[in-house]
Amino acid sequence: MLGILIKTTLGSTFISSGWIGRIVVIILFLLSIWSWAVFIFKYRLYKRTEKDEKDFLDILNEKLTVKQIHDISKEFNGPTARILHKGWIAAQQSSESETIIINTKSAMKRREAEEISELESHLPFLATIVTVSPFLGLFGTVWGIMRAFIDIKTYGSAHIMVIAPGIAESLITTAIGLCVAIPAVIFYNYLATKTRRFVDCIDNFILEIEERMRREISESSPIISSNSNNK
Repeated sequence: MLGILIKTTLGSTFISSGWIGRIVVIILFLLSIWSWAVFIFKYRLYKRTEKDEKDFLDILNEKLTVKQIHDISKEFNGPTARILHKGWIAAQQSSESETIIINTKSAMKRREAEEISELESHLPFLATIVTVSPFLGLFGTVWGIMRAFIDIKTYGSAHIMVIAPGIAESLITTAIGLCVAIPAVIFYNYLATKTRRFVDCIDNFILEIEERMRREISESSPIISSNSNNK
């Protein structure tokens, strides 16, 4: 009984597999390590970003001017703070009221695209792992079954000792393919959901800044006066 258990371990199955099966297992193993590394890196990054964004966006509940919000944003390093800084630079280069708003929004939108691209980095790779892993496992399965039939033809017998290596090879690649794909799809969905929330948050922030600028300009044009003072 003990001998049977030893022979059915993953290690012995891997060793008894053909070179094609071993390559498939090694590729799947590397993809698994990579997907976990991407998830851990992005998870920690998103946690830091989420905390920074929450602390910074809390100031929007206060009655502050855009200039005051920009001054406070220098203490933060989240996407919205960087977006606001980019928009503020564009505002300083304009003079007319409507031009200020248009240039500021355009600059913030351009910076938003850069920030979103950074947040979405590595997600396409996770999506690729989700797609490729089951097919690699399926390829190993087909190859293992083919090997079992070839062994039957070679040895002229369908004894379990003849077909066992091929069957074991097919099963281990299928199992590992699923073990790689299932966590990867969970990681991808989690990170994609987080990214969409960040995008919604940034879009709302840009709209809030635009509304405040229009309101301030219509009331007393503080942005224009601050521009002239900076000049």
